[in-house]
Amino acid sequence: DTSGSELGSNLSIKYLDLNGDGVTDALINSGDGRIWTRLGNGAGDDKLVGGAGDDLLYGDVGKDTLTGDEGNDTLYGGAGADDLAGGEDDDLLIGGDSDGDVYRFNVGDGADTIRNSGAHAKLVFGTGIALADIEYSKQGDDLLLRTSATDVVTIEGWYLDSKKQVAIALADEVGRTLVLGDSSANDLAGTNGDDILNGLGGNDTLAGGAGNDIYIFGRGHGESTIHDQASVNGTAINAGYDSIVFEKGITSADIVTVLSGNDLIVALKDPNNPDATITELSDKITIRNWLDSNQRIEALTFADGTDVAAFSGNRS
Repeated sequence: DTSGSELGSNLSIKYLDLNGDGVTDALINSGDGRIWTRLGNGAGDDKLVGGAGDDLLYGDVGKDTLTGDEGNDTLYGGAGADDLAGGEDDDLLIGGDSDGDVYRFNVGDGADTIRNSGAHAKLVFGTGIALADIEYSKQGDDLLLRTSATDVVTIEGWYLDSKKQVAIALADEVGRTLVLGDSSANDLAGTNGDDILNGLGGNDTLAGGAGNDIYIFGRGHGESTIHDQASVNGTAINAGYDSIVFEKGITSADIVTVLSGNDLIVALKDPNNPDATITELSDKITIRNWLDSNQRIEALTFADGTDVAAFSGNRS
């Protein structure tokens, strides 16, 4: 059933959903040439899709799928594990207090903001976005994840409350726990699962632990140390298939690797001082006990898609 009424320049449309569980309102304002659409459903697993214009989508109770499409949209998942995608332009995605919300961000989606408050939430980057494309920065208590000059995701309150944090995943991947530092010297530890660790500058100590972990490294990150080890009941076990992912603009020609005792040192060459020795280079990672296969970083990954073995250099 559908009913409508005209209020000045506004047209209000109401209709029941197919299950009769809720009422959907659409408000079209022609006064200033902008179109606002407000869609909301009640109980049940709903699928709401906005269109051109600035949309307000309410999922309410249930496992809802909300897609904003074009326009500066606001999406409220409500109760239940929801799936939210803002689409193009600048959107606000609010998952609600329930656990397991999924936020999606694709190439060309603009500047989106995530306001998360439930556990086990995940941000999924779409096809065409690689880990090396993501630039991390801290703005107040918020985390900014920039994938291009015009595409950026802001996660509100990341540094204020762990409930605001989300796991990170690429298309068709399981989410990894994101462990971030700041510009100071940090001591960061991962979980027993798959993690992404990024010290974000300063002389950091990083320990991924068990799982297939990824360490992000780039220029300006300083001198970091990796302890990639795991144990069960005091017995050392293999810490998984782990890799260092270098930020955009760094290629295999920009690094030098040296074995120093049992440790592996991976350093970034200084383009302003090509003859600098590894001890003179300011951005480098020392992987402790790399010769122990249980504590080894298996691969180095670059933004151009190149994967190389972690060591092909000299012994100091």
